[in-house]
This record gives sequence, C-alpha cells and structure tokens, in this order.
Amino acid sequence: RARERVEALQRLTAALAGVQTVADVGRLFSEQVTTLSGADTAWVGLVDEGRRVVEAVGWAGYTAESASRWARLPLDAPIALVDALRARAPRYWRSRAELVAAYPHRAPLILSVPQEGVALLPLCEAPAAAPDGTAGASDGGDDGAADGAVLGGIAIGFRAPCAFDADTRRFLESLAQQCTQAVRRARLYEAARAARAASERRLAQAQRSQRVSEALSRALTPQEVAEMVLREGAAAVGAASGSVALVEADGDTARTVAQLGWDRTPPWAAYSLRASGSPGHEVVATQRMVVVPGPEAWEARYPALAEAARAAGLAASVA
Repeated sequence: RARERVEALQRLTAALAGVQTVADVGRLFSEQVTTLSGADTAWVGLVDEGRRVVEAVGWAGYTAESASRWARLPLDAPIALVDALRARAPRYWRSRAELVAAYPHRAPLILSVPQEGVALLPLCEAPAAAPDGTAGASDGGDDGAADGAVLGGIAIGFRAPCAFDADTRRFLESLAQQCTQAVRRARLYEAARAARAASERRLAQAQRSQRVSEALSRALTPQEVAEMVLREGAAAVGAASGSVALVEADGDTARTVAQLGWDRTPPWAAYSLRASGSPGHEVVATQRMVVVPGPEAWEARYPALAEAARAAGLAASVA
C-alpha cells in the first residue's frame, strides 16, 4: 500500500510538472486525484486577489449543478472548507452525518452530493498545521486567509464512509502539497508571461510614439496632424472608429477635420459646443478626458445624443 502511494505521488508530480496555468492545475489535479487516491470527487479552489472568496478552478466527479453551488465560497461564511482554511489545518469527516451535525444549516447541500467521507485540506505556503486526530475538529488556529499564507483549498470525497487513518491522512496531505507547489509554479509562469506582454506593449507604444513624432515633424497642416494622430491613436488602443474636431474661431463651433472607421459622415460633423451637451463640450469646458463606458452612460449623461450614438454603432467612447 505504501509503495503504491509513493508511486501515485510520483505520477502526480510528473503530471503537474509542466502545467503553466492555474486553471490547468485545478483541472488536472482534480482529475488525477480521483484516479490516484480512489476518491469519487475532487474539488480545487483558490483564494481570490481581494481575499474575500475561494473560487473553484477545477473539479471532478460532480454534476454541473453541484459544481455551480461550489463556484464561489465567501471566506467569512460558516462553511467546513473555509473553516479548514482559516485554521490552516486539514479536516477529515468520516461521514455525511458528522458533517451535517457540525453544519446543520448546510444540510440540504451536503446531502445533495453523493459522498460520505470527505477530506478538506488547505493549500498553504508553509506546511499545514497537523490535525488533532479528531475528525472535523477545529483548533481555532491562525486566520491563514487573512495573513496571506493560504492559497486555497481542496476537497476530496468518497462515496463510502472513511476512517482516514494516519497513513491515509499523510498521503492526502502530500497530495495537497503537490497541488500547492503546482499552483505556485503556475503563478510564476503567468506572472512571467504578463511581464513579457507588458514589456512588449511598452515597446510597441514607444515605437508608435516615435513614428508619430517623426510623422508630425513632417506634417504641414492641421488636417495632416489630425489624420496622423487619429490613425496612430486608434491603432494604439484598438479603437474601431474615431474623429478629430477643431474648435473654430467663434469658440463654439466644433468641426470634424479627420475621421476613421465611419461609413458615412458622423452626425456631429459640425455642432455647437454650448448647445450640444456633448462629450466634446465637456472636454473643452473641463480640459479633461471624458469616458462614456457604454450605452447606459450615453442615455444618462448625453440623452440628446444617445440615439445618434446608437445609430452610429458607438458603445464605449473616449473624448
């Protein structure tokens, strides 16, 4: 039995070694654990960045309906898994009856899942605290979710009642340590990819800025300047359309001098800033950027222009 478990840990280590995303860790670990441990269900969840909820990243053996009920677990809720995370200690429940007795308010959900014995293990940066030997007991230990030591937790379920002897507990805790290490590696991979992508974006922006500067140095008219700024600016932010308007000598009339992505002349080709109640008027009046995040914002802030914006296919807009 001991040799089989050592080999199972080696297989799990090999399977997780090359995984580079947290989502893949959750999926692969839950699938592997049910095979390697003889469990019927497995669930993996990670504490979110705001440290308010545990979000599921992988599961096996659950129906879609059951899995949806465990998608997000508030860290301040009286839930068995969350209590294990707060205590930074594994919790073992030999049967559903024990679990229902400890969490009667969760009885309908507990009884809806076809499992008896359940192991709940935190994924800790440091080794989890040793259990006290009493199934499901809580020692009220440190709040690991608050101090940042807990990455998440796993639940491993069996359809038959389980005694969870000392050897079984050590084996399941070793599985949890493998999952913790895989999550940490995946996060390092993801951080490296994000840093590389950010560096590439900065380089592209610098190159675009240089091209704009060179082109503007050759521009001879306001029209040429407007067209260059619009073309490069839209490309930089991935905008589908845009226009540049200049305020005329009367200080009130804004007239479009360049446009991009329109199949016809925009309805605001020329308009009175004071009379329009438009983003353009707000920009000129405040000398600040104006963001219109969606159709509801058009209706709320610029009702006179909402229909024209909708007809023109505008959703989010920046002025």
